[in-house]
Amino acid sequence: MTCKQPIAVLATTFALCAASSAAHAQSAVDLRASVNPGRPDGNQITTQTNIYGAPGGLIDMPTAEMAPDAQLSTTVSFYGSGRNSTTRTTLTFQVLPRLSASFRYSGIGGIMPDPGRPTFNTLYDRSFDLRYRLVNEGRYIPAIAIGLQDFIGTGIYGGEYLVATKTIASRLRVTGGIGWGRFGSNGSFGKTGTRPNTLLGEGGIPTYDRWFRGDVAAFAGLSYAVTDKLSLGVEYSSDGYDREQRDGNIDRKSSFNFSASYRVSDSLSFSAYSLYGDEVGASVTISLNPRTPAVNGGAEGAPLPVAPRAPGDAADLGWTTDTARQSSARATLASLLEREGIILHGMDLDSRRAHVQIRNTRYGQRPQALGRTARAMTRSLPASVEMFTITQMVQGQPAGSATFHRSDLERLENAPATDILARAVIADGLQYSDGITLAEDAHPRFEYGLGPFLRFSVFDPDNPVRFNAGVQARAKYHFAPGWVASGSLSQKVFGDLGDVSLPGASGLPRVRSNVALYSRTDTPTLDHLTVSKYGRPAKDIYSRLTVGYLERMYAGVLIVIEN
Repeated sequence: MTCKQPIAVLATTFALCAASSAAHAQSAVDLRASVNPGRPDGNQITTQTNIYGAPGGLIDMPTAEMAPDAQLSTTVSFYGSGRNSTTRTTLTFQVLPRLSASFRYSGIGGIMPDPGRPTFNTLYDRSFDLRYRLVNEGRYIPAIAIGLQDFIGTGIYGGEYLVATKTIASRLRVTGGIGWGRFGSNGSFGKTGTRPNTLLGEGGIPTYDRWFRGDVAAFAGLSYAVTDKLSLGVEYSSDGYDREQRDGNIDRKSSFNFSASYRVSDSLSFSAYSLYGDEVGASVTISLNPRTPAVNGGAEGAPLPVAPRAPGDAADLGWTTDTARQSSARATLASLLEREGIILHGMDLDSRRAHVQIRNTRYGQRPQALGRTARAMTRSLPASVEMFTITQMVQGQPAGSATFHRSDLERLENAPATDILARAVIADGLQYSDGITLAEDAHPRFEYGLGPFLRFSVFDPDNPVRFNAGVQARAKYHFAPGWVASGSLSQKVFGDLGDVSLPGASGLPRVRSNVALYSRTDTPTLDHLTVSKYGRPAKDIYSRLTVGYLERMYAGVLIVIEN
């Protein structure tokens, strides 16, 4: 490696190398949790993304930060104006606590094609990124990560890097790193091997002949959490934007970028950028994480209060010989559940225990349906019934069951939810199926719906997004336990999916290539028409057998088995 310049930023490279040595020498890394600017959580965890949609609190440059495990985020960023504007849409997934992956679709205006390549007004480009954290942050060492940007694609954003990030005084994070490719195109101080000179590679092929080759440059940055919502960032960028400058897409006047980010919630944030002394940009990030629901509860009204029993009422067993009181209890429970968006599927009632099967039509969080059903049972069932078992039915099959003591519900109604959870018994609902008397509308029953539909086609070289929109009618007929006949019809109102270009002659079988042929009509179309059988062939094994027109373009037999 031969040294050139700039001296001012070499300190970041030295700090990175020293940190790597310290990490190697330290036998037990201190995994002390650091405070994330904008969100106190975990070891170098952040919900922020940069202008490329990758986790981090800087602008163009990467950091060693990671998103929360299993986080899925979509970032749309924009800068420039007119024909020279650039839009990047990035989907990022935190695959493992130390590994993140990104898929990006960019529209870059003002980029001129290379000789011999097709002409275009806007270059639509797909790119993939990977980042892996080698070392977690310790008491004295920073987090260290290695990454590949645009490593399977045309390589227009291609670059590799080694980066370190350290938390200082809880709200300040300092980042320094070295990079190749785009990250080595400004202020290079050395070189490792030879990197191909072509600016655009072949899409879909790993650009391994470029990785960690060519000019090397240093970059650095700071991010600071002013409040738990507002964060500021500044960076020294090693991206020279060579192609964009050549084609007039950007006038790079400075190596410093600035940002301000506002986190509305863990699911929504906005950022504004000042880029290279020439442009301003903005981005919006929407995130979701299956471990943390985006909405805690819904907008529905409060549940019914638990109805406590009067002393001595539990000893009354006269209702057990009174069929009218039994029927009244069932009818009252069904009515109360219907108000909550829950359907009583079946019921088994005796003097001390009640087992109900329900179909949840409203609540995304299944515990909500359990809680509201249990509350309704306290208000409708005779006082002698002490044990409540609730089983949720899915496609005619019993899923999980929860059993509660009625006295616990009365005693713990206003206690933390963890208290009643500790007293509940969770089991397989199949074991409670014997003795159930199904409701009159359990089978057969007919369900239908009418609403709008929207179909997308993305990544067409001539147009990045095409769509059809219209009206769709859907219907299901549950004619026996686990048996469902279903179908749907669509009527397009407007759209341009039929304009998708059909591919030329090929020796390969057509899979989805003829999709445009199914969209070139203004008459109603059949989307699917099938008969399915759902089953439980063994404990903890679920199955589905579907026969018919499975989806547009395909008919046949589908067998699914899940554990």
